[in-house]
Amino acid sequence: MKIPMPFRKAQAPGDPVLTPERGDETNVEPGAKEVMYIDGTQLFTVLVEIATNAWKARSRLAGSGQGEQPPEFRRLERNIEAIIDSLAKFEIQAQDHTGEAFDFGLPIKVVASQPQPGINREVVTETIRPTVTYRGKILQRGEVVIATPLGEEE
Repeated sequence: MKIPMPFRKAQAPGDPVLTPERGDETNVEPGAKEVMYIDGTQLFTVLVEIATNAWKARSRLAGSGQGEQPPEFRRLERNIEAIIDSLAKFEIQAQDHTGEAFDFGLPIKVVASQPQPGINREVVTETIRPTVTYRGKILQRGEVVIATPLGEEE
């Protein structure tokens, strides 16, 4: 599947641009966009990176905010939420697993486990990378740290 992807081409004002999708010349404004084609895999790779980095930025802002945040942080937070909302319109979701009960059958990669007293089943204590999905299909498996009950150590 080929998907059109715009990019900027350095050109002089008024130069004709050959667009592969139509095959005709069009007079364009300065800084106009030309169309190149990428396959769906490349597009989803970029969308996964955007979703992961937006998730990281939102997590860091939430973790840094104790008390009242400066106006710049609130504006930045709104911008990050707008990126996440735009991805959601395209049905791209980044899922944080922190606090969820863990089951070894889940499609999540455990990067570390730590015994913890007072729990009776595995729990995700930290999400290193979110699970990213498109229409419910996994594009990126999440990476997590889990806490395990003390009684299961042998």
